[in-house]
Amino acid sequence: MCKLLIAPSLLFPTLVTLDAFCDEIIHFQGRKLTYYRGNFSQFEKTKADRDKNQMKQRQGQLDKIEHIEKFIAKFRANNKRATMVQSRIKSIEKMDITDEVLQDPECIFQFPDPDDIGVDIMRLDEAKIGYENGPTILSGVNVNVDLETRIALIGPNGAGKSTVVKALCGKLDIKDGNRTLNGRCRVGMFTQHHTDSLDLKLSALEQMIAKFPDFKPVEALRAHLGSFGMSGQLALRPMYLLSGGQKSRVSFAMITFERPHVLMLDEPTNHLDYDAINALIVGLNNYEGGLVVVSHDEYFLNAVCDRLYLVENGKVAAYNGDLHDYRKKVTKQLGY
Repeated sequence: MCKLLIAPSLLFPTLVTLDAFCDEIIHFQGRKLTYYRGNFSQFEKTKADRDKNQMKQRQGQLDKIEHIEKFIAKFRANNKRATMVQSRIKSIEKMDITDEVLQDPECIFQFPDPDDIGVDIMRLDEAKIGYENGPTILSGVNVNVDLETRIALIGPNGAGKSTVVKALCGKLDIKDGNRTLNGRCRVGMFTQHHTDSLDLKLSALEQMIAKFPDFKPVEALRAHLGSFGMSGQLALRPMYLLSGGQKSRVSFAMITFERPHVLMLDEPTNHLDYDAINALIVGLNNYEGGLVVVSHDEYFLNAVCDRLYLVENGKVAAYNGDLHDYRKKVTKQLGY
């Protein structure tokens, strides 16, 4: 038996992993532990049903109290009804009102849409990729990215997935072949080490001002931070006081302020809890630019990507299958 303790704003693995390994869920909220049998998918369904019934029961009780209070207010000064009034007052005092359903704070990711710059945005044709004065890492690479692109780069660690991303957006020269990169294309790049580029002494707003010093008014920067859930005092708090997920939100705000045509995301869910991952999924599915993702989060990739490219053994090729097929292939190779 595998038990999982979860709580709002805690990081935990993907839905697929939870469903495969956990058969009991302990939910921690409002200083209470609630036990659920079944995997995470069953937990979500059961909890939603319980919350719905709890809200219905509570609303019924509040409606009844309101009805009784109207009677009390109407006949409070009537001596003939004094006994009935006191009886109803006592009935309210004895009533065990169902607790209000606690909802986790709402998560939001609102990505600004880019302007249209045509069909040819970025592509690699028969590209040979490697670092200067180093060996070739990948060869014969053919990848095309436009505003409709939703691709995931999958493969073992160290195979060259991040190298493909750098070559596509021009951060790494190719050794041979052809690269097309639209001069008007703006790229927003989120790396798994995004916090390294943040000055933790600054607040989220100060970070934005430092990155875009010539932009006015400041209120627009604050509004953009707010579209990623960093509003109010949260935007003014020093970065070292923020959680990993909140720092990720600041990074998302910074890479999207100039309305990129393509987002390149390297392990974007690493510091996000389940609710934030779902909010990120909604935001990306509403985004009208191209998307290239490197991630081990199967749940996330299934939700936002429609094509897979396998990076393996020095090659990059479209994968004819889904993530379930790829997982079966890997487990078979490992002998499981």
